[in-house]
Amino acid sequence: MEHDALRPLIAWNDTYVPSWDGAPERYHANGLVDSGKSRRLGVLKLAQFKAYLGVQHVDTSQPGWRALGESHTRFFVSMFVNRRCISLRTYPTMDAALFALLNFMRGK
Repeated sequence: MEHDALRPLIAWNDTYVPSWDGAPERYHANGLVDSGKSRRLGVLKLAQFKAYLGVQHVDTSQPGWRALGESHTRFFVSMFVNRRCISLRTYPTMDAALFALLNFMRGK
């Protein structure tokens, strides 16, 4: 399975904008994700496997986040097996998040 084959299997929220897959900052700039918050954009459910894809704004003015430099927005994917969170990672593009999800599903 290629990462493009994952897209139709994901239940995408109305807030997901595919043309912004390379520009997560557009979600913050357009008010779809608040400063220092995250928003789920989609969920994939396959048997005992579940994954959430979303966008997160990092507000470095908040305590604990200053080490990350400038405030920025990024995509994330959280992966669960049998309701247990196995991985939560962030990515600069949605394609990178989908590739990571696919690799996780392949056991890589």
